[in-house]
Amino acid sequence: MNRCVTILFLGCLLGTALRAAPADTDINALPFTQTDLFAVPDDSFLTGEQWVLARSVVIEGDARDDLFLFAGASRPGLSKPGSGTITIKGSVGGDLWAAGQKIEVYGPVERHLRAASQMLVLDNRVGGNLWVAATTVSLDTNSIVVGSARILADYIILRGTVDGNLIIKARKVILDGIVNGSVSIKASEIEILSNTRIHGALTCESPVAPIPAREAVIDGGITQKKTVAAKEDLLFRLITTLLSFIGAILAGTFFILFSPRLVSRSALWMETFPWRTLLVGLAAFTLVPLAAFVLFVSLLGIPLALVTTTLWGLGIYMGRFVAALSVARLLTGLRRTQPIPIPLPRLMLLGLFLFYAAAFLPDFLSDAIWFWFTVTGLGGLILATRGS
Repeated sequence: MNRCVTILFLGCLLGTALRAAPADTDINALPFTQTDLFAVPDDSFLTGEQWVLARSVVIEGDARDDLFLFAGASRPGLSKPGSGTITIKGSVGGDLWAAGQKIEVYGPVERHLRAASQMLVLDNRVGGNLWVAATTVSLDTNSIVVGSARILADYIILRGTVDGNLIIKARKVILDGIVNGSVSIKASEIEILSNTRIHGALTCESPVAPIPAREAVIDGGITQKKTVAAKEDLLFRLITTLLSFIGAILAGTFFILFSPRLVSRSALWMETFPWRTLLVGLAAFTLVPLAAFVLFVSLLGIPLALVTTTLWGLGIYMGRFVAALSVARLLTGLRRTQPIPIPLPRLMLLGLFLFYAAAFLPDFLSDAIWFWFTVTGLGGLILATRGS
């Protein structure tokens, strides 16, 4: 799963979270619950769409509609054992969206399952598609994904069944289950054990071609695309990241010197109205390309579509300088001061260094940081431009 798929997943997850509590909406008008422990006994059930923010979630009864579960600190400063744990033992009649430290799904999900966590365990049926971004993913023996599965992880083991296609990007992958469609894997290590049954083709991108166990069955055969070794890949990433960092310093410095007040106002918007900035940036990030496409298809709107796309691309790129400045001001304790008198280029340099250093974190973390820098910086620029 490439970066675009990851960003799309994070954008969808963030979008649903923002729907739960947008800046100008009365939270009491939504099916929203904020509590320490959210528990549903096995003799109870939930009706209607449910949004939950809690320290931990335990659902043993049945949910008859969509569930949106976010587990962690339900109040600022709250940290207790079990924080971030979501356990589902009952059935979910609609979609399940979940984000937390550890997610365990032992009950059936009627439609799609989308999750972001450090650890995901699935041991029952998912009636739709499975989208996961996690450090560790375990699809146990009783797990059945009726649709397709897209998984971004550090480590994944498959012992269950995927009826559709399976796409994986991970460091290490262990296959020991059944896939009725095709399989695409990009990983450093791939193990194919004896219980593996793949009724389509297996495409692998890895430094070493996987060697299936003798009992494994792969009907469509294996296509291997050899990737560079880890040391060569790291050297290449270091060089390209350094060149991008130098280019960003030059472009960011020019941007600040050319329009310091716009940069300052954009950072101030981010710091004063973070949720509004995030929401505006998310809307522009997703809707502007769609509008440009509609204009392009209309033929008469092609020039406007090209201008719109160009401005959108510039906003995406320049927004990271605004976000870098805001992050640096936060870390240096200058956030509560007016931004205009502050030495902007030096602060931007610190923020950009952190941004590019994040490229060497695990993929799902670096993608999340890229997404945050991009969306919030874009939102800050739009709000500052409108307010000027």
